[in-house]
Amino acid sequence: MRKRGYKYIWVLTALLFVFSVFVQAKGKVYSLKSKPGEDKLVSFVQVFHSLNEVAPEKVLDSMELVKEDIVLKSTSFGFSEHYYWLKVNLNNAFPIAREMVITIRNPHLDFVKTWTQNNEDELSLIYLGGDGMPFYQRTVHNRNVIIPIHLEPYQNKMVLIQVDKRNASVSVPIGIMNKSDFEREENKSLFAFGIYFGVLLVIILFAMFVYYLLRQKIFLWYAVYLFFLGLYLLAHVGLLFQIAYPENFWINDYSRPVFITFSSAAFTHFVRLLLNIPKLLPKWNKVYSWHIRFLICITIYWTATPWWHDEQTIFYLNVQNLTLLSSLLLVLITSVLTFHKQRVVVAFFGVAFTAVLAAGISLILVESGMVSESAIAINPLFIGSLIEVIVFAIGLSYWSKVNDAERIKLIGVVEEAKKQQLDSYVKGIEAEKAKIAADLHDDIGSRLSHLKRQLEINQPEEKQAIEALTKVNKRVRNLSHGLATPQFESSDFMISLRHLIQTHQTEKTTLNLQLFDLPDELDKGITTQLYRIIQSSLSSIERHAKASLVEIQFFYHKNELVIAIEDNGVGFTFNKNNPGLTMKDVLSRVELINGVIEISSSKKYGTSVMINVPISNDQ
Repeated sequence: MRKRGYKYIWVLTALLFVFSVFVQAKGKVYSLKSKPGEDKLVSFVQVFHSLNEVAPEKVLDSMELVKEDIVLKSTSFGFSEHYYWLKVNLNNAFPIAREMVITIRNPHLDFVKTWTQNNEDELSLIYLGGDGMPFYQRTVHNRNVIIPIHLEPYQNKMVLIQVDKRNASVSVPIGIMNKSDFEREENKSLFAFGIYFGVLLVIILFAMFVYYLLRQKIFLWYAVYLFFLGLYLLAHVGLLFQIAYPENFWINDYSRPVFITFSSAAFTHFVRLLLNIPKLLPKWNKVYSWHIRFLICITIYWTATPWWHDEQTIFYLNVQNLTLLSSLLLVLITSVLTFHKQRVVVAFFGVAFTAVLAAGISLILVESGMVSESAIAINPLFIGSLIEVIVFAIGLSYWSKVNDAERIKLIGVVEEAKKQQLDSYVKGIEAEKAKIAADLHDDIGSRLSHLKRQLEINQPEEKQAIEALTKVNKRVRNLSHGLATPQFESSDFMISLRHLIQTHQTEKTTLNLQLFDLPDELDKGITTQLYRIIQSSLSSIERHAKASLVEIQFFYHKNELVIAIEDNGVGFTFNKNNPGLTMKDVLSRVELINGVIEISSSKKYGTSVMINVPISNDQ
């Protein structure tokens, strides 16, 4: 008996459940609220769908028969080839008329039609919209579906909405609110969008400006990424349709897939540069290249085959979503692989990546119908992109600082190597000069002296030959002394310098040396190179300048030694790429002592050489 009693209880429970479903199938009535803001209509909407377009009267008749298709939790139906019909019953329990709007916050529904029943139960069309028609032909000029509803005091009204979004993801986040509340909320939303996209534009321009200054491609690709991301977000919220192409509604079929794919390609390349993939992971760098090419190819295919869109949209969007997901996986894997080599950079990237990943996954879940769009209060793309933009801006500043430090370090290494090369070059020259000086003095000079003594003993009458040999021998010894590497202290340097000038003094050429406030001590390496520089300059002036006056000045000012060499000769044409042997020697020696040289020459005014050499305080 107890078992039979339990059986009756179960049957009664089942009957109550069926009755409750039947009541829901008939559609619960939504009573207007007095509170401000938007109410969700999810649990008050009865849904019908069909492969072919059906007259609204037949849809109402069918809804009386269908008991199970009712929206209880989700307003996202995923990819579909069906027409969707939404029925909602409204009740104004107030003694005053109410001006309401039903909102469907999805700007990408192709066509939306809305009917209401009059007192004679006849259907009348009250709204026509959707992005499958020119923007300003909509009943209400708004990026979303905004259906105006007028309710008299204590009036009940049935609203029937047809949604046409075939061959794509269907989402109908439906709600209801007072018309005045909607207008205030819309103004706030437009103001927030203005701030968001204004900040995004400023960051794009700043990134381009930094690229122009530094010529670092990472800033260019960051700007390209933000540009396409901004276009995608503008298209995603429907503003681009209204602003850029209100009459060309077909562009919407192209814009979002193109913008998001190009944005993903630019983002992938930006991350490749940020994580220094070409240097740290050369094999993965090839994967990046092929992946970016594939993203561009599928975008080109999409734009080049508009006649196949109706048949291939769902397939293409699934391929696109998988490709975008693979982009996220690619950058995630490579960031993990490079973490031990650049922890801080990868940490910045990880925070930004997490925001983008969360936004991307939520978008895919909504598009596929796994998550209801009405369950998300704020568009995750805006939250994720905002976090990403801020984090990447900070991360790029750190990246630039690190790279500048590495670049300065590398420049220092290169300069040191160059200086060592110059030092080796100059030492090689000095070694060759010392060898030639030794040969001149020990070999040729000795031979000339021996030949002179032989002539004086055997042929004393050959006085002219003996005098000629004496002059040649003297000239050879002077050359050998000039070629020998000078070794002197600071005081010896001045003496040797004056002696050098005296040897170049002739009846046709006057040489003046002036010294102003020179330091007590000068580095031997500097004095050796300065001696050689002046020696080479005087030799060049003597051979080519035809100058009657040469001025040489030394003066010391603010840890800098300045040497000026001026003549009133015929001048010469200085070619920096082919300076000649003498000038090449001078330039090398100036660079070796970290000096700077300026050369000015003309036929009318002669030649002026100015050399600035830094002198440390401890010298």
